[in-house]
Amino acid sequence: MRWLCLAGVCSKALKIERTDDVKAAAYVNGACITDSYWIKPAGSNLKYSDIRFKENHFAMMALKGDTNIYGYDLRLIDTRTPELTNIGCAEKCWIVAPDNQWHLIKRGTPQMIFSEMFVYLLGRMFGYSMAEYMVKDSTAIESVDFTDNASENYETIQSLINDRTDDYALNYDVLMNLNPSAALDYVRMLYLDAIVRNPDRHEFNYGVLRDRSSGAVRGLAPNFDNNLALISTGPIASTKRTSDTMIRDFCELINSRQIKFDLPMIPTVNQIDRLVRQINVEVNTDGIAEFIINGMTAAENQII
Repeated sequence: MRWLCLAGVCSKALKIERTDDVKAAAYVNGACITDSYWIKPAGSNLKYSDIRFKENHFAMMALKGDTNIYGYDLRLIDTRTPELTNIGCAEKCWIVAPDNQWHLIKRGTPQMIFSEMFVYLLGRMFGYSMAEYMVKDSTAIESVDFTDNASENYETIQSLINDRTDDYALNYDVLMNLNPSAALDYVRMLYLDAIVRNPDRHEFNYGVLRDRSSGAVRGLAPNFDNNLALISTGPIASTKRTSDTMIRDFCELINSRQIKFDLPMIPTVNQIDRLVRQINVEVNTDGIAEFIINGMTAAENQII
């Protein structure tokens, strides 16, 4: 029952009666874009290929409020929609892209779009595992389903630690017991969050990938959802990072657990400026290079 509640947390009134989360999830057999767990009524001959999402007639309604959907005869189309499984405050939708992969499109301010894309590029520069992002325009960004059409199952960290995301040591220990490589990627995620000051790493914004057959944890899911980092709420007010709480908390984890963590090489101003120029979104980028460099320097100085 708890799993069903989480699977259907965003119930939109798309020609089905307004109902609770469990009924909304049951409407799509508990299916989700990023995993292959589902429910089958007793006596049903359904197969996963019958219930998995193949298209999304409601994408533009969810993203932009486009009411052209009402031109369809909903009795003649498959009205099952992945929009019933979306979570988060930003307007978003799943579409099947020309590469036949599911892509997620998310709306935001130009500052949010820039920040999401910059963190993605910075993480790639560091060699970290990042969900793939592309800027659509100044108000929307697109990312690729990192489960490769549910070839692996994605499980949010909520199922493992509940909402204790601020307990870095607990998260690290749990992941170490499951898969040491996942624990290392978790540390990398925390480091990147601290450097770009991402305050939004809640229990549904990271998780693990499991083998579909055995359930074994294969690793941490690629880093995603960084749209509230960096300049998302406005220009950088100060580039000083000497008393930065997120950097301090990260370094305390490294020092207390004596974790062997290789800090990335601090980039030059020119390297960061090149990342900024790759992002075709007009925003105030003053201070970004200094902010990043000072943050990385502060972390380097605090790690024993």
